[in-house]
Amino acid sequence: MRVLITGGAGFLGGYVARRLSSLGHSVVVYDEAVPPPESGLPAEVVVVQWSVLDRVALVDTMDTHRIDRVVHLATLLTGACAEDPAQGALVNGVGTATVFDAAWQAGVRRVVYGSSVAALGYQSEPAPGDTAMLNPTSVYGATKAFAEMLAGALRTERPEQELVGLRFGWVYGAGRVRGWTALQEMIEAFALGRDEVPYPDYDRPNDWTYVDDAVDAVVRCLDSPRPSVPAYNAPGAYRAVQDAAAHLGSRFPDARPVPYPAELPPVAWDFRLDRIAHEAGYRPRVPLEMGLDLAVAAVRRERGLPPMDIDNLPEDSAVHEEALP
Repeated sequence: MRVLITGGAGFLGGYVARRLSSLGHSVVVYDEAVPPPESGLPAEVVVVQWSVLDRVALVDTMDTHRIDRVVHLATLLTGACAEDPAQGALVNGVGTATVFDAAWQAGVRRVVYGSSVAALGYQSEPAPGDTAMLNPTSVYGATKAFAEMLAGALRTERPEQELVGLRFGWVYGAGRVRGWTALQEMIEAFALGRDEVPYPDYDRPNDWTYVDDAVDAVVRCLDSPRPSVPAYNAPGAYRAVQDAAAHLGSRFPDARPVPYPAELPPVAWDFRLDRIAHEAGYRPRVPLEMGLDLAVAAVRRERGLPPMDIDNLPEDSAVHEEALP
């Protein structure tokens, strides 16, 4: 396949680009930012520095590189959308519509796009599935709800176009620097051997999706059967931050975890795996403890610190060799 990835210079986009390249696919990264040197993108990955708001440039790029599939991950995250709602609506809303339309004009029938549990917002029912009513409680969530609703409308107006949304929860792993970072900061503080590690003492669990699982969901949806819904739930592990702090504390017994009062964003963190399991064959493979170990190992390797001894990692995990020293 020849795959264009918008937002390919970002956290999840970079992981997707490396995975697809390792599988032998041709990859074009399309992003306003230049991938940093530490991104580790293979030399054969083509980088096009441009905006997702430019439909002409998108179509030209897709035509020039004979793109078969588009992965749309370019987005402004929660904080940026809250600070500038107009820009958030422009990039996440109009940008998504532009990508969908450019793919249609270029003859690319399948687009896999990133959505979020934030589109579900608060839900009165426990463990909502794919067809739960959208109820965003943030600007970011509203932009993701718009993308899903647009995809749903286009399913009617352009039935030949296949738009596959993936509602992610909190995706973590080495290299994440944007968005909601309180939990990422906790992981990195342990990994770097800090004496004290502050962590948010949330009163309920949240989603933990290790980046390798998120990548797996994207890759599987590139060639899966036509989806029955505009967006799939793609959760990871539903666990409490206290569990993560306890596990990391066992790995680093000299560190002192320090909880501080904090509230989780009001979204349906217990959203459940639904149709994607039987329609695309996706199930998360990385439990919380293993994901934390992998993330810590990668952070320590990047900083030149001594490696950790980690047992019982799945040999078929795409991040097994990548994350360990």
